[in-house]
Amino acid sequence: MQINKNAIFPTATLNQQSQNNDWGIDKEVFDKLRQLVIKDKIDISEDGKKLLDSSTDLDLFDPANIKVWENEFDIDGVSSETAIEDLFIDSAIEYKNERMRLEGANDAVRVQELDAAYMNNLKQEVDRIANHLDRYFDRGTLLNDVYGEEPQKDLFDVDLFKGHLTTSVLAVKDEVMKMDGPDSEGIHKDLLSNQRTTSLEQLSFNDLKELYRFTTEPLKFGDSIDQYDIGSAKKIAVKEKELNKSIRKLSLSDTVKNAMYTVNKRVSQGMLKHVAYKNEEKMYANDMEQYDRMLKNLMNMLQRFGVIIDDIKEDFGISPKNKRLLKYIGRQQDVAEQYDALKAEKDREKQAFAELESNKHNIMETDSYKRVKAEYDQEMKKK
Repeated sequence: MQINKNAIFPTATLNQQSQNNDWGIDKEVFDKLRQLVIKDKIDISEDGKKLLDSSTDLDLFDPANIKVWENEFDIDGVSSETAIEDLFIDSAIEYKNERMRLEGANDAVRVQELDAAYMNNLKQEVDRIANHLDRYFDRGTLLNDVYGEEPQKDLFDVDLFKGHLTTSVLAVKDEVMKMDGPDSEGIHKDLLSNQRTTSLEQLSFNDLKELYRFTTEPLKFGDSIDQYDIGSAKKIAVKEKELNKSIRKLSLSDTVKNAMYTVNKRVSQGMLKHVAYKNEEKMYANDMEQYDRMLKNLMNMLQRFGVIIDDIKEDFGISPKNKRLLKYIGRQQDVAEQYDALKAEKDREKQAFAELESNKHNIMETDSYKRVKAEYDQEMKKK
């Protein structure tokens, strides 16, 4: 089949515009365009011809017959209660129904588009769920890394999880395709009975559903880190205990629960180190202010003694018999020694904080951390 490009455009309209130069282009270019005659032809394969012919079927453009699969598996707006079920079950059933309809209409092109759209959306949803869980299991990592000598060990391998989840969803889809009349209740029952959690990266259907629902709930303790200080040890412990209490009530395997308890412990440990460091920082700033104030006072005293000594020298001269001169020289020397000692003390504290600032993992050796950790441990022992 051959198509003449000239047939694509309304000739009458073009001729009229070409006479009037309605396009407003340069006259020289316009004159050249008037002389052009398009004679190019395009060869189209038989498959292309079928696709072109099918595009003339007006029924295909009826809104009732259009299905936008790019959005079919988007569960961003789905409640956390049903998100995992929709991913495993509803999407598989909808996919099967749509594929059967397209195969019945012998629409091979749309079948390929459907397969590609399904896989694309599956990848998006797996990535979204996996990244969400990865953020949950990374909670507490940042502060512990800041105040730790070595990075925290990952609890959750997000890439392994993505691979396992993708395989699991596709396995369910394949089973659905074999069924005569799949129903969501039967598939749900099979998923609950056949899957077992072996690791965080290989979660059972039930564990994944419960974990995802729990981690998408609003935080019960969503207050800012700035609202915690050296007096917040009890608050940190109570928060952890309440979260652990909520986890114990969940229908989850011990593998998942223990990992969640570890997350809560890491959050608490990071907070304890952080508030201890902030207290050390605050005390250091206060000490520097006090040192500066006392050093300034001693410097003023030295300057006053210097003026007095100069006046005495001028009035009475320098002589071992000048007891008043010797008295003020002695006092000036005592103050100078105090100044030097205080300045050395300030420098030592400044150096010590600089060392802590460069090696924040040493915060656990400070009195601030020992104090807040003891208060935390005491509260954690209470029931």
